Amino acid sequence: MISRRYHRWIATLLGIFILWTAATGVITQITRINTAAERQAAAAVARAAQAAPAPPLSPDRRFLKLVTDLHSGEQFGLAGQLLSLVIGLAILFLAGSGLWMYIRMFRARAARVRVGESKWFWK
Repeated sequence: MISRRYHRWIATLLGIFILWTAATGVITQITRINTAAERQAAAAVARAAQAAPAPPLSPDRRFLKLVTDLHSGEQFGLAGQLLSLVIGLAILFLAGSGLWMYIRMFRARAARVRVGESKWFWK
C-alpha cells in the first residue's frame, strides 16, 4: 500500500515530463524515418566533395554514437526505427491512459469526500 501511494505521487509529479519525452521522441522518430533518404543523399554529396577523410571519432564519441543509434533504432535499420516508434506510441498511450484513470479516481474520491469520507484521494 505504501509503494502504491509513492507511485501515485511520483506519477503525479513526473507524468507530464514522461508524456513530453514520449511525444517528442515519437515526433523525432517520425522525422528521422521520413528524412532518411534525404540525409543519405546529403551525406553522399558531402563525401564526394570532401577531399580529406574525416578524422576518426574518439572512443567516447563512438560509444555515444552507438548508444544514440541503439536508442533511436537506427542501428537496426528501418525495422528498428519502426519498433522504436511503436514503443514511443505505447509509452504515450500508457501514460495518457494512466493519467485518465488517475483523474477518474480523483473525481470519484472527491465525490465521496462530499459525502463525508476520507479527504485524501490516494488512500
